[in-house]
Amino acid sequence: MLERFDGIQPHHLLGLSVRTMVTEPVFVGVADGHPAVRDGMIDLADLAGCEWVLPPPHENAARMRFLDACESAGFTPKVRHYTSDAVTARAMVEAGCVCMAAPSFRSSGGVSAFPLRGDPLRAEVLFAMRANDTLDPTDRFFHCAALAYRAGVAANPHFQRWWDEHPQEHAELDAAITTGANTDP
Repeated sequence: MLERFDGIQPHHLLGLSVRTMVTEPVFVGVADGHPAVRDGMIDLADLAGCEWVLPPPHENAARMRFLDACESAGFTPKVRHYTSDAVTARAMVEAGCVCMAAPSFRSSGGVSAFPLRGDPLRAEVLFAMRANDTLDPTDRFFHCAALAYRAGVAANPHFQRWWDEHPQEHAELDAAITTGANTDP
């Protein structure tokens, strides 16, 4: 998987074939029972008073989009903690912080991930492989990656609901799965 960092224009990567699998929403991880959760969703503005735990700035591809989304929601986020460690982030969320989360995040240990109303934050999931790989056609590898990605959607019922309500957002991924299933080995 590749990430495109904010402020960096996409460019051709010599020797790689890069394809967008899906543009997914960024969810927010909160402690179970958080007051901002209503109808299985969160309004970003309702998190204005919360302390955020995020990856360090040099590891956070969505940092600028996150700051812009918060500004559009009327606040500057209180980013008080940085960590790359999921266990540490989970413990901090259990203690009352909030964090950005992958939509396929599995709820456990008192922490759940919910979609933001209006999907103000999105992330491209990119598929990359060597352009000169002769072991198998790119479409077959893409098909396998698409199947693996799709299998993770059901890990979070809120992501499954989002998926079902936004079929246009994953039409290419669905087509790759269907086309690959109809291809002879």
